Amino acid sequence: MSLGEGLLVSYLAVATTADLKWRKIPNELILLGIMAGCFASFLKTGTAGIVIAVIKGTATLLLLYVLYYINALGAGDVKLFAVIAMYPGNTQIQTVVLLSFLTGALAGSIQILHKRQLIPRFYNLFSHIAACVRLRRLLPYQTLEGADSYLHFALYISLGYLITKMSGR
Repeated sequence: MSLGEGLLVSYLAVATTADLKWRKIPNELILLGIMAGCFASFLKTGTAGIVIAVIKGTATLLLLYVLYYINALGAGDVKLFAVIAMYPGNTQIQTVVLLSFLTGALAGSIQILHKRQLIPRFYNLFSHIAACVRLRRLLPYQTLEGADSYLHFALYISLGYLITKMSGR
């Protein structure tokens, strides 16, 4: 495990703990991740590494912003993906995002089935899609969540990263 990977795994553990405790990832923690990502990139490839890290982080942030806009992801989750993209190595952020969504979807599905909320949630989803089509624009999604059904997505982002690293991508 390289220094950058070690830093990122430690950082993800702290970010996940923050999400579990406060239901958010503080901006100070995001800033720390950005600085650590730039530092790890600098150590690997010098000044050019910092430029590449900033470009990768910014591109990830911009691409995932639409998911924040429609309330599919929290702001901290989008920023956490951007931080992961900044770290050097062969990690494909697309794979991390995909695996994070898959593990989060599996956990969310189990939670929905356990609480017997499948029909109301499908109704809410299809009503939202119909409203977007009718108005011909993306609308923020209004969830049915209560305090007991919050999905700590930083955990699934961390799992997505770890699965990606274990698979050698």
